[in-house]
Order: sequence, then structure tokens, then C-alpha cells
Amino acid sequence: MKRLGLVAAGLVFCWAIAHTSAGSGQAGALLHVANGTLVKTADDPTIYLVDGGVLRPITANAFQTLYADFRRVCTVVSIPQHLVQQPLGAGTRLVKAKDHPGVWLIDNGHTKRHVADIPAFTRWGFTWSRVQVVPAEEIDFLPVGSRLE
Repeated sequence: MKRLGLVAAGLVFCWAIAHTSAGSGQAGALLHVANGTLVKTADDPTIYLVDGGVLRPITANAFQTLYADFRRVCTVVSIPQHLVQQPLGAGTRLVKAKDHPGVWLIDNGHTKRHVADIPAFTRWGFTWSRVQVVPAEEIDFLPVGSRLE
């Protein structure tokens, strides 16, 4: 029953976003959408990740390395192009070291971003089965980027 409540709340949230357009007097409405939210328009297959107030297009490969399905993708009226930033693409994945519980998002293969905790992992909609266990050395040498809260 709890899961049904969360799904219903997510659908209402997505409906509210989908019915907010850039011309509705609510300019920048997507800036207030929570980090980790996935959005797309009805007429474009591109999925964007809300990340720090910007929209990052996700390639199909990157999407499959992070998410199990499309249930969390919200359809919105429009995508404000001035908010579109660097895509998540090749090299993007979730990792953890064998003997350490911390999970990292490897952002385009160049930067590691620590997932703060289990609630943050859930908020960002990641899938546990997608987390790869790698040698600590593979994570250690990457520069640290912004944390996923």
C-alpha cells in the first residue's frame, strides 16, 4: 500500500509539471523541480535529468546504466533550452568499491560524484542492480564533483 501512495504522489507531481508551460507566467518552473527528476516532452524521445537546476540530456546507454525502466520519466509541456547543459553519455555509471559501502556516480567517465546516502540514491531514482563493484583504484584516481544529495 505504501508503494501505491508513492506512485500516486509521483503521478500527481508529474501531472503538475506537465501542465506548467513556459508561457504560463511561471517562467523557470523547472528550476524548482527536484534534482534527480527525469523529464521529457511528448513529441521528443530525449530524456533529461534535472541536476543542480539544469537539464542534462541522457543518452540511451547512460540511461540503461542508471535506471531499470521509464516509470520515473515525467512528460512536460516544454524544455527551456537555456537550461540544457552537458549530456550524460559515455562512461556514465554507478560504482562502488568492493569493501566500501559508498556509491558513486561516474559522470561521463571523468568525474566521481558521491551519492550522499540511501535516501539520496532513492530520490535520484537509481537502481541498485545497476551499481557495479569495481576496484577502489578505479574510483580513487577520478576528481571529485558535486555530491548527489
